[in-house]
Amino acid sequence: MLMEEKDDVLQDDVISALDELGTTNPTDYNRLKPVDNSSKKALAGWNGNVSKTYVGHVALCSEMQSLVYQVQKERPHLLDSVDGRGVAISKKIINSLQNEYEAEYVFVGLRETGDIFVIPTERFNNDWHTKNYDEQYYARLDKDLVEHIRGEMDEVFCRHPSESNRSISKKEAFEILGQG
Repeated sequence: MLMEEKDDVLQDDVISALDELGTTNPTDYNRLKPVDNSSKKALAGWNGNVSKTYVGHVALCSEMQSLVYQVQKERPHLLDSVDGRGVAISKKIINSLQNEYEAEYVFVGLRETGDIFVIPTERFNNDWHTKNYDEQYYARLDKDLVEHIRGEMDEVFCRHPSESNRSISKKEAFEILGQG
């Protein structure tokens, strides 16, 4: 018995799955604008050299019409020990981002590759704590990530607010977003 050849047509279930996935092209982001006085500090460092240091700041992302938190991580600081790998941020910082800045996203830049992980702030809701460090929340890269932008960190991330000639005030940011 001969098998009937099919035309090069996608099956309905494949089309449906592709529709759910959406576009594979990442958003083309402009450089973020840093928000004055929005720097965040947390306990950071390695073995015996832990201190409260700058870890990130809030910035305006015009493409998302939102305030976002910009933070850089090194590959060893990703949480491989949790399901789906994770990114942890201090609970105090997450609370400030949500309550004080109404920041909707966290942009995590991976120093080794220049990749950016875009994760909704609300997805940082899993408890994580390492002895001698701040209590943290983490988000999972396998299910909380909304966008993975490859190699664009140098193009998208902005300088520290105090070092930038493009920084804006929190009030100006809220006005741009129509919240002021």
